[in-house]
Amino acid sequence: MEDIEDIGIDEVYIGAKHGFQTVVRELLSGRVLFVGEGKSADRLEPFMKKLKRAKVKLKNVAIDMGNACSSWVKENYPDCNIVYDHFLTEVQNYKDL
Repeated sequence: MEDIEDIGIDEVYIGAKHGFQTVVRELLSGRVLFVGEGKSADRLEPFMKKLKRAKVKLKNVAIDMGNACSSWVKENYPDCNIVYDHFLTEVQNYKDL
């Protein structure tokens, strides 16, 4: 896990019974690193513990524009680049017209 530099964080709606799940993937390989219930930044705490134990130094994190994780990234990895999902950025720009 210590070789991870780039991750993507996304919320996926599973359905009324299970609600939202947060999925963290390693961007280069696509492998799933973590799945947590809900969509608040708090649900990433167990994942953060794994990152700290492995002394991971993230360089880039891809997230949705409305993702609550941007504050989590800024707090835990202040030198990390936040890359916003291009598709969702275009949708928001269209809505603003």
